Amino acid sequence: MKKLLIVLGILLGFGLAFAAGILLQPTGAKPVMPPEALEFSLEDGTLRMGWAEQLDIESCKVDLYSEADGSYVSLGTFSKGDAILDGVTAGQEVRLRILPIRMTKNLLGLSGEKEGYQMETAVVPVELPTPILSGEVDEVDKSIFLSADNKGEYGYEVCILDENGVWQPVGESYADTICLYAAQDFDILGGQDKVSIAARTLLRTGYTSYSTMSEPVEIGREELFGQLDLTYEKTGDRRYVLHWSSVGGEYSEVQQWKDGSWETMAVLGAEETAYDLGTLHSGNQERFRVISYDTQEKRDAGELAAEPYEISFRVAITPIYCTVWPLTDLKLYADPYEGGEIGTVPVGQALCVLESENGFFRVRWGDQYGYVDENFCLIDLAEYFGDLCDYDIKNSYSSVFKVHEYDTPGLTDVVIEGYEDICLSEGEYLVPFLYPCARKLRQAAETVRKDGYGLRIYDAFRPNEASRYMYSTMSALMGKVIPETENTTDKTENGQSFKGEQTWQYVMTNNQYGLSSFLAKTVSAHNRGIALDLTLEKLSSGRDLEMQTNMHDLSWHSAITYNNENADLLADYMMNAGFNDLFSEWWHFQDDETWEALGTNTYVKEGLSCAGWKKNDTGWRYRTEDGSYLCSTTKNIDGTGYTFDADGYCAQYAQDE
Repeated sequence: MKKLLIVLGILLGFGLAFAAGILLQPTGAKPVMPPEALEFSLEDGTLRMGWAEQLDIESCKVDLYSEADGSYVSLGTFSKGDAILDGVTAGQEVRLRILPIRMTKNLLGLSGEKEGYQMETAVVPVELPTPILSGEVDEVDKSIFLSADNKGEYGYEVCILDENGVWQPVGESYADTICLYAAQDFDILGGQDKVSIAARTLLRTGYTSYSTMSEPVEIGREELFGQLDLTYEKTGDRRYVLHWSSVGGEYSEVQQWKDGSWETMAVLGAEETAYDLGTLHSGNQERFRVISYDTQEKRDAGELAAEPYEISFRVAITPIYCTVWPLTDLKLYADPYEGGEIGTVPVGQALCVLESENGFFRVRWGDQYGYVDENFCLIDLAEYFGDLCDYDIKNSYSSVFKVHEYDTPGLTDVVIEGYEDICLSEGEYLVPFLYPCARKLRQAAETVRKDGYGLRIYDAFRPNEASRYMYSTMSALMGKVIPETENTTDKTENGQSFKGEQTWQYVMTNNQYGLSSFLAKTVSAHNRGIALDLTLEKLSSGRDLEMQTNMHDLSWHSAITYNNENADLLADYMMNAGFNDLFSEWWHFQDDETWEALGTNTYVKEGLSCAGWKKNDTGWRYRTEDGSYLCSTTKNIDGTGYTFDADGYCAQYAQDE
């Protein structure tokens, strides 16, 4: 009996120790520090380190490699912007080992540190010149022109001072003159009477080096707008309120620019000088105006009490209410800090984001609310970015895969397998892309717009079934003769003479490459949601820039060694944002760094759809595969009957939210 009690005591001790380890362990995803997110500045021999704002990282443990000892020596734990090392000279290589840390809570509610993935990097600090700014205001265009010296080979990060006294970046420029449009680039004033604008020199070499901040240029409300009659106020995620001064008319009418004309949103009395726009579409450039009049008859006759007041701004980009899909089966947690697994959401299930907190999306799955790891979710770019980018997912309605202008049976002018539910209506598509990659893509999308271009995306996530179908279809053709070349006479193309028939393989590969150079045989970066096929469009015309081939030309002519000037420009934008190219396709870019940081090998096999519950400010609706909503009906969904009103809202769904 005594031995039994001893054994039981030992087992109980091990059990208590194990339980304590589980309960005391901080919860949540391990933080990741991508190398391109690191920021360094060197001033008077002192090296400071920071990291990108969007990373949820509290601090970092930093070690310095000692050549003398042949090992790393701890420098300590640092917050963003701290000085990490003194006595550094420009051009001196500094080897660092960095461990990111996130503050979190364990299952007992105790605060603790969550250590992430350790990374090593070599930094060669440069002491960049601090720019000197001067500014001019154009009241007509409501814009600010900043002139900077010390241009050299560097770019500039432009910042405004927010109400908390913190410099917030609003864009980048690689020109001597920086133009900021008050209604487009940022909320220039918010509730302030004046705003301070400054810039610092930047240089990207795998990480970002910065100079010190320039002396600020101050711009006042009256200086920029003159008599400001219509303003907007950001009151929440994608929520805005219009404010205007009284203009004497009996009525004020709020209008929104839609599809080439003004649509009335509300008619208000003269005493009302504000209107809540509600939640707007993430990322969209919106345009509103207020007109005033005394009677409906005068309005119809165009007799207004004053000239219409108009304002335009780009809506803040946020994942709230966007559609996401798990890249793999994801655990559903009760809390984004404390964890507590309450279920599993299957791969590819359409979900609606309700909140974003601590690296997790709050969603509803079945009859439960919970949190899933946002790093392993595909997000619909069309919802997330709005019209910041253009989208034309041709694989969903009429694919353009050709072999150097030759229509290819099974690949040209068809709906590719797995894309059946991607085109919701003419010009409206689902554009799934891995969420961490989407945040990186935003930098490229915003940068190209400042230069007068836009990104047009032709493909993003591609289901594995589509990749396998495309490979097998093309593989079956490779040795066959292209029908258009049968019984032809001699012809010359690109300086080469061809006699008689040509095979698909020869025209595609020029006997230099294999089929796998153009189409993945098993798993591609598209299947993982980290790759894009895209091009540049000119904003003034809406037309794609001319490249050396058309989009999805599966031939050696598309290789980046044949890039024209426009293709090189596209590559510069994308690679500066942290994407890698693909040697055989000028249009293809993928985010390898993010994928490696996630440390997974998962991919989605089948096509996605938007079918699922969808929320907005009014309530919950159910969206079907074609993007429409159930209306004026009762439907059994997952074993429960739900009733939908004429607008598609379901009163009994999510009552416990």
